[in-house]
Amino acid sequence: MIMKGKIIWKVFAFIIISTLAVFLIGYIVMSLWNNILSPVLNVKTVDLKQAIGIFILAKILTGGVFRSWGGRGGYWKEKINRKLESMPEEERNYYQKMYWKKCGFDKKSKNEIYKEESEVDVKQFN
Repeated sequence: MIMKGKIIWKVFAFIIISTLAVFLIGYIVMSLWNNILSPVLNVKTVDLKQAIGIFILAKILTGGVFRSWGGRGGYWKEKINRKLESMPEEERNYYQKMYWKKCGFDKKSKNEIYKEESEVDVKQFN
């Protein structure tokens, strides 16, 4: 019974803190918009509801809705680094080379890269 009360209290506290955070961020966006963009660009002022909407839209457009504040891709970066560390040096160099080519940091076209990749015997790395 005590555990159930703690869980309910934590959920209630999370809802209250989240709501306060949304309104605080909305207020900050509203203040910045009204004090900077309105005089400089002659745009209309926004209210709190619109400021919260602008913030949510910005988070969606920048791909940051479900990401942590700590940065992008930390988990996947660590996972790939662990995998690369456990590989032999020859295999690691191959995968790094293919990665850079696929990301467009090579002068070859994508068709040449995929053709080159298919010619490599993948079984040698297994």
